[in-house]
Amino acid sequence: MIRSPKRLIASFLMVGLLLAPSSFAFDVSLSEEAVREAYFLGQRNDENTAQVLAPYTRHLALPEKGPYVSQIKLFTPYVQIIDVSRQQAGHYSAQQAQEDYRDRGDTILVFVRIEFTATYSYPQAVASANKAAKEQGISLQPQDFWKDFCLGLSQDGRWIEPRTERADAVYDRGEGGPAGAVVWLEFDAHDVASTEASVEVETPTASILWPRSIFPNYTSALPYHLPRDSVRLD
Repeated sequence: MIRSPKRLIASFLMVGLLLAPSSFAFDVSLSEEAVREAYFLGQRNDENTAQVLAPYTRHLALPEKGPYVSQIKLFTPYVQIIDVSRQQAGHYSAQQAQEDYRDRGDTILVFVRIEFTATYSYPQAVASANKAAKEQGISLQPQDFWKDFCLGLSQDGRWIEPRTERADAVYDRGEGGPAGAVVWLEFDAHDVASTEASVEVETPTASILWPRSIFPNYTSALPYHLPRDSVRLD
């Protein structure tokens, strides 16, 4: 990112990433039982699966002007297993899910979808990003316009930088031209405490604060207990 976190444009509150009484970071890996539970929930790929995944996605309203941050997702280690299994329903084994989790480790993924609008077109996005980059003595490729945004996690007044970030271009289905980007941020779960954390997005043009969305508690509402990613409603 080429901007510093000054304006908080889109944030939502994640509470209780772990069922733990303390505020220590993610320091215990998922058990084999928890991985299997997440795997089978993903394989079902039914209404229960969708209900569990829904609180981890926030759909935002179109602003009056500027870029459109249309969707934000936050996937904890447990939810990642569900999502991967769901995408490969019928073609994925519990053993492979265990291996993939071990290879992936305990990570938190944040997904941000950025879309162009009538007041924030592709040329405007590129020009804005290049201007900000030039001020810092660096250069960007046109497809890297998303680096003009500041995205990350904050917790107890502490800004948490992602350890990796990447983006995929989004194209208009009708005209085929650039329509935006999907940005993926990966965080080391050990850098995030089991207390409140906010996903924050600062756009290069907007200056409003969108309302927060609080993940509801599904631990008692679903037949599937979420042993590691349970969250509550304040």
